[in-house]
Amino acid sequence: MSGLPHCSSTINHDMQRTDWIEHCETVNRLLKQIREQVSPLFTPEEDKTFEEFLAANELGLALDFLCWKIEDTGNPISHKNYDLLADAGSMMKMSPNHWTKLKRLAH
Repeated sequence: MSGLPHCSSTINHDMQRTDWIEHCETVNRLLKQIREQVSPLFTPEEDKTFEEFLAANELGLALDFLCWKIEDTGNPISHKNYDLLADAGSMMKMSPNHWTKLKRLAH
């Protein structure tokens, strides 16, 4: 995938370029996996926005958007999906505030 070194995670200056690309691809796959497992969730327009975030390697925005939508619907999510959200957010060194508010929805 082109452009992956520009993903929105905090870069570790000790990482080699190939490690950074792999890191971004892993986060991207996690976010897609969560999205698929909590379906149907997005409207077609929201789904397009989510895909645009992923395509632009705006992975932090994609995670935030996904968390917002899960919270907005109030639909339960599995503990596995909650853990995947936490893993993706932690990999990007994001504040846990993005996903901890969803813990009440995990079953």
